[in-house]
Amino acid sequence: MLVHDGVDFMLLAPVWPAIALFAAIPAVYGGQAHVADRSLAPAGRPDRPNKWILLVPRIALGLVFAVSLADLVGDVTQLA
Repeated sequence: MLVHDGVDFMLLAPVWPAIALFAAIPAVYGGQAHVADRSLAPAGRPDRPNKWILLVPRIALGLVFAVSLADLVGDVTQLA
Protein backbone atom coordinates (compact mmCIF):
# COMPACT_ATOMS: atom_id res chain seq x y z
CA MET A 1 0.00 0.00 0.00
CA LEU A 2 1.36 3.41 -0.93
CA VAL A 3 1.26 6.27 1.52
CA HIS A 4 1.51 9.56 -0.38
CA ASP A 5 2.72 11.44 2.69
CA GLY A 6 5.50 8.90 3.32
CA VAL A 7 9.24 9.40 3.13
CA ASP A 8 9.58 7.87 -0.34
CA PHE A 9 7.56 10.60 -2.00
CA MET A 10 9.36 13.34 -0.03
CA LEU A 11 12.79 12.10 -1.16
CA LEU A 12 11.73 12.41 -4.80
CA ALA A 13 11.03 16.12 -4.44
CA PRO A 14 12.94 17.10 -7.58
CA VAL A 15 11.22 14.75 -9.99
CA TRP A 16 13.62 15.30 -12.90
CA PRO A 17 16.44 13.01 -11.56
CA ALA A 18 14.00 10.12 -11.19
CA ILE A 19 12.57 10.68 -14.66
CA ALA A 20 16.04 11.13 -16.16
CA LEU A 21 17.35 7.89 -14.65
CA PHE A 22 14.14 6.05 -15.61
CA ALA A 23 14.74 7.01 -19.23
CA ALA A 24 18.54 7.07 -19.28
CA ILE A 25 19.36 3.66 -17.80
CA PRO A 26 17.55 1.58 -20.46
CA ALA A 27 18.64 3.94 -23.23
CA VAL A 28 22.31 3.78 -22.23
CA TYR A 29 22.14 0.02 -21.80
CA GLY A 30 20.60 -0.42 -25.24
CA GLY A 31 23.16 1.85 -26.84
CA GLN A 32 26.07 0.12 -25.15
CA ALA A 33 24.73 -3.32 -26.04
CA HIS A 34 24.47 -2.28 -29.68
CA VAL A 35 27.96 -0.77 -29.78
CA ALA A 36 29.46 -3.70 -27.88
CA ASP A 37 27.84 -6.14 -30.30
CA ARG A 38 29.29 -4.27 -33.25
CA SER A 39 32.74 -3.92 -31.65
CA LEU A 40 32.92 -7.62 -30.76
CA ALA A 41 32.16 -8.62 -34.33
CA PRO A 42 34.82 -10.43 -36.34
CA ALA A 43 37.76 -8.28 -37.39
CA GLY A 44 36.93 -8.62 -41.09
CA ARG A 45 33.80 -6.54 -40.72
CA PRO A 46 34.36 -3.02 -42.11
CA ASP A 47 31.83 -1.18 -39.90
CA ARG A 48 33.66 -1.74 -36.60
CA PRO A 49 33.21 1.32 -34.32
CA ASN A 50 35.81 2.86 -32.06
CA LYS A 51 35.94 1.16 -28.63
CA TRP A 52 36.24 4.55 -26.90
CA ILE A 53 32.66 5.32 -27.89
CA LEU A 54 31.49 3.12 -25.00
CA LEU A 55 33.10 5.55 -22.59
CA VAL A 56 30.82 8.49 -23.45
CA PRO A 57 27.51 6.95 -22.26
CA ARG A 58 29.15 5.58 -19.13
CA ILE A 59 30.47 9.02 -18.19
CA ALA A 60 27.09 10.62 -18.88
CA LEU A 61 25.26 8.04 -16.78
CA GLY A 62 27.87 8.41 -14.03
CA LEU A 63 27.31 12.17 -13.93
CA VAL A 64 23.52 11.75 -13.73
CA PHE A 65 23.99 9.20 -10.95
CA ALA A 66 26.37 11.50 -9.03
CA VAL A 67 23.99 14.47 -9.24
CA SER A 68 21.05 12.31 -8.17
CA LEU A 69 23.02 10.82 -5.29
CA ALA A 70 24.14 14.26 -4.09
CA ASP A 71 20.56 15.47 -4.20
CA LEU A 72 19.36 12.39 -2.32
CA VAL A 73 22.01 12.85 0.38
CA GLY A 74 20.96 16.49 0.74
CA ASP A 75 17.31 15.47 1.14
CA VAL A 76 18.14 12.79 3.71
CA THR A 77 20.23 15.20 5.81
CA GLN A 78 17.41 17.75 5.61
CA LEU A 79 14.88 15.19 6.86
CA ALA A 80 17.16 13.98 9.69
